[in-house]
Amino acid sequence: MSVAMPAMEHDLQIPKNILGTFLTLHGVLYGISKFANGFFADRCNARSFMVVGLAASAILNLFFGLSSSVFALGVFWMLNGWVQGMGFPPCARLLTHWFSPTKLATKMSIWNTSHCIGGVVILLLTGYLVSRGWRLCFFVPAAMALVCVVFLWFTIIWFAVILVFESHYLIGVFRQQGAFRPALGIIYEEQIEGINFIVLFVYLVPGLFAWLMYRRFRRDY
Repeated sequence: MSVAMPAMEHDLQIPKNILGTFLTLHGVLYGISKFANGFFADRCNARSFMVVGLAASAILNLFFGLSSSVFALGVFWMLNGWVQGMGFPPCARLLTHWFSPTKLATKMSIWNTSHCIGGVVILLLTGYLVSRGWRLCFFVPAAMALVCVVFLWFTIIWFAVILVFESHYLIGVFRQQGAFRPALGIIYEEQIEGINFIVLFVYLVPGLFAWLMYRRFRRDY
């Protein structure tokens, strides 16, 4: 929004102080949301929680880009600040579940660095798009976020399955009688609650393939 503000001010005749208030309240709600949603993320499916938050942010960006009234812009941007805060808690939960304490700091650093890289990329992108219309600064990132929603919905499960296979625990489990029950328990603890056998098969087979490709890639390179 900071990139689009001058064009919005000129096109919609909205005073700069009102747009600045939108930005300020967005940041306040984002911070409150990160704290409050931590309680919900601990009690919800982490994958669903993160995907719903990202999808809601994308939809609110679309609505924001389609709006012209001060009231609608304010409401959509405030709500956007809240749902954007739904991203940090499930990420932190998944990382602490997936990685041991000896690797967690490194993975956390990579994860936090990605925020900075993403911020730079989106500023460069919107800086180019604003010259073609300020509404594109919200439409294009929204479309990118929706693509990421689909990507996350599938790959979070696959990554969890890869970690399970990589731990070599399932190799021993499947040699025992009644192997599927312990295996399902492991997958369940990797934030894939509420799955049935068919859904497990849909994700387990691609996950096994991804793990095999990972092993080959790591060995070759």
